[in-house]
Amino acid sequence: MPEDIIEEDLLRSIDEVDAQIKIFRQRVQAVLDAAQGDGSKSSPKLDAGGAG
Repeated sequence: MPEDIIEEDLLRSIDEVDAQIKIFRQRVQAVLDAAQGDGSKSSPKLDAGGAG
């Protein structure tokens, strides 16, 4: 049964990393939005969904 425990721990770790990535993306988007509000209207929006 230790394999089940290892698998659950791994899945939990993946979920935690996924949540951290989501928070990071929100922060990056906020920075990009703030930069565009400062007059940098020519900056294209970046899609960070393809990494990993």
